[in-house]
Amino acid sequence: MFWWTFLMHLLKTESFDGVIVEIFQTESLYGLGNHFNCPVIGVTTFGVSQWTNVIANTPNPTSYNPNIFSPYTEHMTYLQRLHNTFIWWMEDTIWNFMNYPMQNRLYEKYLKKNGHSLMEVIKNVSLILNNQHFSSASIKPTMPNIIEIGGITVDPDVKPLPKDIKEFLDSATDGAIIFSMGSIIRAVQWPEHKREAFIKAFGKIKEKVLWKYENDTLPNKPDNVMISKWIPQRDILAHPNVKLFITHGGLLGTTEANYEGVPMLAIPIFGDQKMNMKMARDKGFTFILDFDNLSEATVTAALKRALEDEQIRIKAKEHSRLTKDRPMTPQELVVYWVEYVIRHKGAHHLKAAARELNFVELHNIDVYATYLALILLIIYAKYALIKYLLSLLMPKQIKQKSQ
Repeated sequence: MFWWTFLMHLLKTESFDGVIVEIFQTESLYGLGNHFNCPVIGVTTFGVSQWTNVIANTPNPTSYNPNIFSPYTEHMTYLQRLHNTFIWWMEDTIWNFMNYPMQNRLYEKYLKKNGHSLMEVIKNVSLILNNQHFSSASIKPTMPNIIEIGGITVDPDVKPLPKDIKEFLDSATDGAIIFSMGSIIRAVQWPEHKREAFIKAFGKIKEKVLWKYENDTLPNKPDNVMISKWIPQRDILAHPNVKLFITHGGLLGTTEANYEGVPMLAIPIFGDQKMNMKMARDKGFTFILDFDNLSEATVTAALKRALEDEQIRIKAKEHSRLTKDRPMTPQELVVYWVEYVIRHKGAHHLKAAARELNFVELHNIDVYATYLALILLIIYAKYALIKYLLSLLMPKQIKQKSQ
């Protein structure tokens, strides 16, 4: 209620040079740009999706562009392409028949101005800041007004670690493992047998383990394991003794590990995690562990493989160099492009003409229909001509036979 009251206050009293809105079921808020007569800049935290495609009219070849909610990479089999295309269709259907009507009601009630429809407002978004980088994501067609800012959340400056964590990692002369499943997936709520699988497997290795665990105590905790309800993950991954990052495969944690060149052992659960980790596996710096098949044996085997495989470390360092090799930092890139859009009053020259076309025009359905009609007309004309010529010849042949 506070935020809504605050927003209503802004609408009545303030003016702005630009509006930045997250792209994820927030289309009604794009109307803020129309209200304040300023450019709208969208931010997507998980890559290109149906929500961004609608804005920028991005080409979407489903044959090699995996949906973020699919478990595939850009290299798909026939059945995977079939499934991937179906997921894209479903996302498109949900957007058109559920998301858009709901957002339109909010827009019509609170933000409509100057008679502009919600679709006009959506098509008028000036810029999309996409939290991906081609070094980690699949390669796909894009538009000039989609700017990749993957790594924006990684602070180039490493901050000092808390004393207890620093001492623990400094003492890890055989190496350290960081184990964090993010903020949503809580290890304290796991089934006991899955938690025990990690406890027993960790007890068998010489490396030390820093585990983000949401409780003050962990029953049967081995001596080489330290638990903490919160860890400064980005700064910890920069510690020279860290050899492996056990993660759920979320985009932000993955980006931090990529930046520091730390190999990963992934346990993806939902959303974009499976796709993120399969891409990382294909690039050679990640192994994947199936959550449904967690046991002491599978965890032990996965740890042994990840800790002893030298190639996974080499690939992780190579990928780190690719991640960092840019003409501008993501932070500098964001500042430049936001100011660029404001300087050029929305930078409409970056937008594709496709946003002005309806579905039939965009996909050339009317053009293909015309060509099809012409082809059928030509075929029919040839058939009619042959039939006519045969009708002229047939009487003569009959007359000759009767004589």
